[in-house]
Amino acid sequence: MTKGILFKEEDKRISTDDTEQPNRKEFTIYERIKRAVRKIRKSNLLSESLRHFCETTNVEPRRLIIDMPVRWNSTCKMLKRCLALRLVSFNGLTAVFNI
Repeated sequence: MTKGILFKEEDKRISTDDTEQPNRKEFTIYERIKRAVRKIRKSNLLSESLRHFCETTNVEPRRLIIDMPVRWNSTCKMLKRCLALRLVSFNGLTAVFNI
């Protein structure tokens, strides 16, 4: 499958081959954080684990904020909260629950 715009005949030979890992999707760091936040907030077990990890590492337990398309500052708030809880949530929970 060829991606992009082809300008010359030799460009047709240079193409992106999707056959190596057809089911693997590439996500940006923003998309990965957003997916992790949604997964943690939907699961009571993950939310309780986040609170437990916060208590054991002496970090104030706080809920993660979900990004909303209609609120212009929600992405910033989501990322700030994730940064505040980064040692707890992304080191502890990702190792335990494979997020």
